[in-house]
Amino acid sequence: NEFIYNFLKFYNSNCIIIPTSVDTDRFSPIEYNHEKIYNKKIIGWSGLSSGFKYLYEIEKELYEILELHSNVVFRIVSDRQPVFKKISNSRIEFIKWSPDNEVKTIQTMTIGIMPIDDTEWSKGKCSYKMLLYMSCAIPVVVSNFGMNKEVLDKGIVGLGADCKHDWIKHINYLLDNEENAIDMGKNGRRVIEKYYSLSSNVIVLANFLKSITSK
Repeated sequence: NEFIYNFLKFYNSNCIIIPTSVDTDRFSPIEYNHEKIYNKKIIGWSGLSSGFKYLYEIEKELYEILELHSNVVFRIVSDRQPVFKKISNSRIEFIKWSPDNEVKTIQTMTIGIMPIDDTEWSKGKCSYKMLLYMSCAIPVVVSNFGMNKEVLDKGIVGLGADCKHDWIKHINYLLDNEENAIDMGKNGRRVIEKYYSLSSNVIVLANFLKSITSK
């Protein structure tokens, strides 16, 4: 991402940015109506349990959202289940991650979230979970820092949270405005295809490697 690029070019000016890229053939949208099939909507998060600390930081806000919407569950796709202080297990849908289920668990989300903190470590993150949500045409609510902000600036793909209250406001907005949420999801897919797909970025990588070997 741009943060890593700006650090590395100090040591070597012959650098380019090739962002973390998604296999868009594998991570693709499906037609899915959560309420008709399961009578629920799904706020989803997928990642390693080492990232639970970011979820715990906004637990109060997530709890308030779940209290407002009885038909909403919070899906966690990870190596183990988080332990929340306020959110009841009855409102959690935990799915143990596996290579076989990782695509479907994202495809069937209503909203994908990616909270992070505004630190040097997080600025080095490459927004992969956000990109996976978008590739499946899932609208996103993400921390408005680092590469997350770079991706949000590419199109109207979701909403950026600058403070804790924004998580409540933005997630509620997407839950209550289904047509706008669907449009954001479609925009997200288009942004992935243009900027963050394996098929497009492999060409960038190949051309860069050719330029090096030709010197």
